[in-house]
Amino acid sequence: MRGKKIFEAIDLVKNQYIDEVYNSKAHPVTRFSKKKTIILMIAATLIIALLTACAAEFFEWDGRLSQVLNLTSKQEKYVDGMWCSINKTQTENDITVTLDSVLVDDSSMYVLYDLVLTDDMDMSRNYYFDIEQVDGQNWYSFGGNLSGGWGSRIVNVDEDSHTITYMMTYTATSGRIKDQKMRFWFHNLYSYIVEDDALADKQLEQEVNFVFYADVNSTPNKLNYAIDQNVSGILNTVNLTKIVVTPISISISGNSENGYHLMNDSKVHETDFVSAVILKDGTFIDNSGSHLSTSVSGNISYKAMFVDVINPEDVSEIVFYHNYTVSLSNLKYITGPETNYADSQIVDKVVSFSIILSIICMAFNSASVLQFCKNDVYLLKG
Repeated sequence: MRGKKIFEAIDLVKNQYIDEVYNSKAHPVTRFSKKKTIILMIAATLIIALLTACAAEFFEWDGRLSQVLNLTSKQEKYVDGMWCSINKTQTENDITVTLDSVLVDDSSMYVLYDLVLTDDMDMSRNYYFDIEQVDGQNWYSFGGNLSGGWGSRIVNVDEDSHTITYMMTYTATSGRIKDQKMRFWFHNLYSYIVEDDALADKQLEQEVNFVFYADVNSTPNKLNYAIDQNVSGILNTVNLTKIVVTPISISISGNSENGYHLMNDSKVHETDFVSAVILKDGTFIDNSGSHLSTSVSGNISYKAMFVDVINPEDVSEIVFYHNYTVSLSNLKYITGPETNYADSQIVDKVVSFSIILSIICMAFNSASVLQFCKNDVYLLKG
């Protein structure tokens, strides 16, 4: 009984203290007016919509890479989901390298990066790294589980900021780029000039060593064709087993039963394995580089990067050895987890609808909460 009275006394003191603080009104209070409520609702909705639109634009595509590749809006849609932002910067001996972004499928990759020189370096000279290397660094890899070829070209020079922008192209001859942790290595900066179409006055500018690691995740828009056809050149007959077409590259697998020979004992050379890739409108698509690898068992793998971004569905024919044409319209797709372009468009529409629905729901919820609380919620003016 005594304990009950003690708790009642404590509760009375607590209530008296709260009433005293509430009645002191140390700060003037203002009630939400109906007009202010509407204004806040509109402002909140606009902010949500703006942030959502910016986020969607950021994650879908990068304007700078698109500008360098000179892509149209239609081409951007073809490579939707294939772009990865890296945005990593390192500085050594006052030389700065920024790895900007990549456009990537399973076996090919565009890499955009910037080189910022010191103010006293001559912008009329040509600059390059003595070692420029790309490989994969998955947890099971010892020294890299990718091999391939690469090369860089200058796409922009800003003399005011002493910045040179490069575009690197990389084609993996073994392994898959997709979902790799990639390593980008740039070592020792050199410069040279060109005289009479030849390199001259080569000199070491700075001893530097830049190593970047980046997870490259993408959802390539690609078409996988199953095929069982033989194509013959001068020296070889190859049984084609698989053709993969993406917006930026083509990969072809096959087998040559007696091994693959580039030249025979009589010094006769084999002709080009793939001599043309033709679109439905008759356009011939050039490549920026190709590679044909062979094994002792006769397995062959051909990979090439296109000079332009294309719609994989537009590829109609492939010409082998200048005399054998394979029509893709007669082939069936290989079913798999990857979606083609039409499927990706459906996914985009579903995502867009979900974003719009989310905005409407958030606006409705905000309005409901404000309507419910407008007579009871106060803002303290500080």
